[in-house]
Amino acid sequence: MKHDLAGHNLHYQTRLRLQSEKLSALSGMAPAVANQVGMQAVRVTVDNMLKCTGFNVRARRNCFDYRLERNDVYLPDLPSDFDGYTILH
Repeated sequence: MKHDLAGHNLHYQTRLRLQSEKLSALSGMAPAVANQVGMQAVRVTVDNMLKCTGFNVRARRNCFDYRLERNDVYLPDLPSDFDGYTILH
């Protein structure tokens, strides 16, 4: 399975932006600072660990192998406030 480089870069940039916004909201740092301090260090660390263990090719392939699955769960004692509640995992 091959993926075009432009699609990979767009996906990577979108994930990086979303993660830096979340880190910024949690830490109170400015988004640019959160992006530089947090995400770059995490990306480099994870990338190096994947290369060292030989899982880098598989990890990149799995990055694009996402799917949406819906599972209905019925809990009889669930409060009515949670009826129709969606959980993303």
